[in-house]
Amino acid sequence: MAALSPAVIGAGHGMGQGKKAQKNVMAETDAPVSHRLESFDCVDENGDVVQVTAWRYMLETMTERGMRRYPGARYWTLGDGADVRLRDATLFEVASTGMVLIRLQTADDDDA
Repeated sequence: MAALSPAVIGAGHGMGQGKKAQKNVMAETDAPVSHRLESFDCVDENGDVVQVTAWRYMLETMTERGMRRYPGARYWTLGDGADVRLRDATLFEVASTGMVLIRLQTADDDDA
């Protein structure tokens, strides 16, 4: 999944607003970064276990009150970086091949 450019994320900020609002316009160096949320095992159509990692885009920007983090969209990848689409809570699809992955339940998941 391609990262969003700061120009896309910040589009429209500061336009037609007062000088105070324009101070919050993102600097050119602000950019979304990806934070790893979790990794978990899935089984593919062939019965092989593969690991899927969940990520979240985070925009980190400096404001007058200090560093602020704004959470963005979540996305999933395989260990080799291949994009994975979420179909439902336990069903995923590898974007490039269409292979279906089913999330394995652990004992900890059943206790929750």
